[in-house]
Amino acid sequence: MERNANDKFKLSERVFKVPPYPFAVIDKAREKVKAEHPDWKVISLGIGDPDRPTDPRIRAALTDAVENEFTTHKYPKYEGHPDLRKACAKWFNKRFELNIDPFENLIITNGSKEALMHTIWAVIDPGDTILVPDPFYPVYKMGSIFTDADIVYLPLKHENDFLIDYDSIPDDAADKAKMMFICYPNNPTSKLADIDFFKRTVKFARKHNIIVVSDNAYSEIYYGDEKPPSILEVDGAMDIAIELHSFSKTYNMTGWRLGFAIGNPRLIEALEIIKSNTDSGVFTAVQKAGIKALELADEIGGETRKIYKTRRDKSIAKLKKAGFYLTPCEATLYLWVKVPEGYNATTFAAKLLEEKGVVVGPGSAWGKEGENFFRICLSTPDDDLDEALDRIIET
Repeated sequence: MERNANDKFKLSERVFKVPPYPFAVIDKAREKVKAEHPDWKVISLGIGDPDRPTDPRIRAALTDAVENEFTTHKYPKYEGHPDLRKACAKWFNKRFELNIDPFENLIITNGSKEALMHTIWAVIDPGDTILVPDPFYPVYKMGSIFTDADIVYLPLKHENDFLIDYDSIPDDAADKAKMMFICYPNNPTSKLADIDFFKRTVKFARKHNIIVVSDNAYSEIYYGDEKPPSILEVDGAMDIAIELHSFSKTYNMTGWRLGFAIGNPRLIEALEIIKSNTDSGVFTAVQKAGIKALELADEIGGETRKIYKTRRDKSIAKLKKAGFYLTPCEATLYLWVKVPEGYNATTFAAKLLEEKGVVVGPGSAWGKEGENFFRICLSTPDDDLDEALDRIIET
């Protein structure tokens, strides 16, 4: 927001510090082009919003809860319905071969975006230092600004497989840091991390007394035989880590706003204090539907991966044939593509939108290290994806 010298409202300083949310900017740019060219078919590859509907069995569970359970209409429990907490723990323990307590180590959240912001509020005071990987999910930066934290960016370099290089972090920055974020499978680079990386993370965090927030929203969208690990599989991780999971991408439930946080009990307790004072929990009928989603996890997850893998493979083949360079897409529903010579992320994304009617995410929206990349989302119907790729190749 820009300052107005004649504005009679004395707004918070943080309002002027926070830049516009990148995806809101992308939405406005798309709507502007659509208004200017009503005859165009504008195709969006910009935002990871699944094109497929939520499974009918999950929808039926919601409908049944709304129609037949009066108690679902009352205020939900702040920490989440006990049955969903148990279902989340059961799924997590089976998936990662752990034994997490559903009540001591887990809380239901309004998706992972809310959980990220609230976790920052629960831990960070003004002037604290946060380590943020670059490129990054924008909420990491926005939440840091909201709390007047100091940010130290950790470049994710192609030559280092987009993994954090802990040896390159200055000791003074590490010693000052109170919290750090990690995200693997990674948005936006689609990079996976193995258990050895998480071991290095835990060792680094314990040495410097840093709280680790592991954003694991894409744990179930992977393409190889090896399933992405959880940081909580590492000995000692429970002492310093909290991990966030989401129903959004795996179960095509982005608009339902459902997720969970799991990890250190002190962090879970702090998150509950923030949540109980800022929201009233997730609508109980949605939580009931979440239980059904977890019961169908293997089936739906497998189908989702199959669809995105097919789209991934054909997209990579087309783009590579046309001379585009892509980083290996090992997971998530994104492609991280290098912009052509003579462009940066912003100018190439603008050219695609204004001349071809295709929306992509400029890599700069995810940080300085994304200046030479753009992100393509595979959550687009196949015909539209094919047409959009053809238009990109023609540019």
